[in-house]
Amino acid sequence: MLVNKTKSPSRFQIFINPFVLAITLTFSIALIKGGATQWASLLWVGLTGISILLSSFFFETPARLRNLINHYFHSRSVQILAAFNIWCLFQYLSGISFDLASSFDHLLIGLGMMGLLALWFFALVDSERLSQLFISIIAFATIQSLYGLWIYLGDINLLLWMQKQHYLDRPTGFFVNANHFAAYLVLSICLILSNVLANLIKTNTQPAKINPIFKLFDQFYSPQYLALGLLIFTLALTRSAGAIASLIVVLCLMSFHFALARKRLTRLFIAYSIGALVLFLILLGTDYDTLTNQIAELSHTISRRFELTKAAWEMLSEHWLLGVGGGSFYSHFSSYRSLEIGNSYYNYAHNDLLQFFIEYGIIGATLLFLFVFFSVRENVKTLTAKQSKMRITFSYVSIYGTVAVIIHSTVDFPLHLPGFAVLYLVIISANPILNSLHPIATKAQPDTRR
Repeated sequence: MLVNKTKSPSRFQIFINPFVLAITLTFSIALIKGGATQWASLLWVGLTGISILLSSFFFETPARLRNLINHYFHSRSVQILAAFNIWCLFQYLSGISFDLASSFDHLLIGLGMMGLLALWFFALVDSERLSQLFISIIAFATIQSLYGLWIYLGDINLLLWMQKQHYLDRPTGFFVNANHFAAYLVLSICLILSNVLANLIKTNTQPAKINPIFKLFDQFYSPQYLALGLLIFTLALTRSAGAIASLIVVLCLMSFHFALARKRLTRLFIAYSIGALVLFLILLGTDYDTLTNQIAELSHTISRRFELTKAAWEMLSEHWLLGVGGGSFYSHFSSYRSLEIGNSYYNYAHNDLLQFFIEYGIIGATLLFLFVFFSVRENVKTLTAKQSKMRITFSYVSIYGTVAVIIHSTVDFPLHLPGFAVLYLVIISANPILNSLHPIATKAQPDTRR
């Protein structure tokens, strides 16, 4: 059992502690990489290393530090992530990579992610810290949403310290691309919905009878529901079809989960029917020309994605074994990209799953799949044990958030954005870290001896 130091913390330790450092690094990557500068990755990795040193020497006893190191290196997820980074290093050193500068940048981000996981081993001491992580994620997403709306509605056209040049007609938060900001919003929305689901699904308890009107007002004034409404409103303004579609699928799965747990499938069917009817009536009332233009725009987007995927599959057929190196997709894709659509070329496949396979080959892609698989499996294991609602919340968001990420990643590349990838990494790794530090008790086997 890991035991915290008993002496009272100093003022320095109150304001600068492993949790504050981990939170800062988790969110600062979106700001640091916002400018896409070459030194950004090295800066972030350097800050991560300094934070680990501070946590090791100022906040831990030698015995607890040895315990943390032992748990860290015995974590299966960490071992798989380390194997993936070793493979990336091999691609870089062996000359497999077609773009050494980009591969080095991706390698730095990978090492930084391993360092960040180590820092979270220091920070996540109990479920209370998990609650603080939950609040921090929602708060940062809300700040991004308000900032994006301010830039969008005020027609300011600034992105942090730079002039905003793309997606001037949509909110983008701290991201350059509105679709990537939308992916960030969806993951944050999934986190709030997972917390709602964890609170709604109660075993062996009956909810108290409360006046529906009072209950509605209580929920309306809840900070969580206010943030949820703001994030959904901002998501709608991004007009990201992939992100919105992924959220709709998650909402359907969550509602089915809740209805199945509470035995309310009939009510769910009625709700779906009413929703379909409302949608049909909205479509009937929509201007014909507006609807036609939206369909034409969507059709054009789909055709572009199809052509990109077709060219990427041809590229994959020649580099499926060893890959072309992390970040090297664009430097080698030009020889396969024979069609110019919309007077612009694309440096991403707009399909994360396919591009990861092309860049890292079957070895690297398999390691990434195993990392996500074992992380989600640890979260499922948490659901089978009696854990706090916040731990169940992170289990749900790891499952449903992964569904949303997979759906969106088939038409875009959110996982290639460090700001989004780091947030997803922290969310799916939170429960595995706590399971490693505080193993889930298993039911004792019955004594069959006579």
